Amino acid sequence: MKKIKLFEQFTETPYSVNEKLNPKIVTLYDFHNAIKDAPEIEEYKQFMKESGYSNNPYINGYFEDGGYHYSAYPLIPFKYFNVKGHLKPIYWGANSTGNIAIKLFGDPQVLNGYVIFGENMGSVDRGSYGSGEGFIRPYGNSKDSDRDTQWQYIVSLSTAKKYLNEKYWTKVESSLAFYTYLTLDSSAISALKRESKKVLGNFYAEVIDKMTNDSEFIKWKSGAGNKKAEIVEVETLEDKLKALETDDYQKRNGGYPRDGVADTIMYWDHSLSFEFKNTDERTAERWTKNFLNNKNLKPKKTSVEQTGDYNDDWVTVTAYFK
Repeated sequence: MKKIKLFEQFTETPYSVNEKLNPKIVTLYDFHNAIKDAPEIEEYKQFMKESGYSNNPYINGYFEDGGYHYSAYPLIPFKYFNVKGHLKPIYWGANSTGNIAIKLFGDPQVLNGYVIFGENMGSVDRGSYGSGEGFIRPYGNSKDSDRDTQWQYIVSLSTAKKYLNEKYWTKVESSLAFYTYLTLDSSAISALKRESKKVLGNFYAEVIDKMTNDSEFIKWKSGAGNKKAEIVEVETLEDKLKALETDDYQKRNGGYPRDGVADTIMYWDHSLSFEFKNTDERTAERWTKNFLNNKNLKPKKTSVEQTGDYNDDWVTVTAYFK
């Protein structure tokens, strides 16, 4: 993980917030939708493919934490299930040549000195920002919404530290202690939205600018680049699936596997099996769906089963492509 340097991403940008800010981008949900729909993305993917970077270039539709956390930024103590945790850095996909973020920034960690901060904090683990410890929970009014990223913002560590104070949080009781959580005051949420709008608006503009001003990309568009269109090998579905097979997706090198993220991906007869440790079935299915969507793969059906010694010990999600 990089040494923290606040506002590193934006100290040298050649434009001001007012010139480039996208008013529609406030949350992570807004940002990833805007990136996905940006017309530059598909052309840049084609450039990377024809230039030999990857047969399947992609841009991740979500951020991860890279398995790290900021030890100096603990969350508010929460009594249910002895939840403890810390704010976490932002990683945009794997460190692979097919990841567009690596081509643009040279590192999967982006927005150094910033964190994801949500409106609610609780005891239910929902993805990599939980990682077994509890976290700033992304739920909005519906605690089980698949659109949970609508309520997540990007703010600086200094802003996050300010609002990691009990005076800004109110306990929302439930008949089940498991679902009791803390919710952030509306005035604090407004402040998060204002800052997130600036940060994500600028970051979106930076991503687009880096693509459009990439000298290799410009050369490729002019027809002088290293195109391979004359000898195109048709990549079969089987090739694509086999290329995803790995016995150490998390690159943990023998360490204990993180929850919420596949540990292994295995190929067999036009199907992929994803194995998860200490992860509930719904989280495992959602991660698998997002992973395959980002690879432009659409299975005909999926199944999920408990394969460990106890509930949520090991969970296997299988995606069938024929």
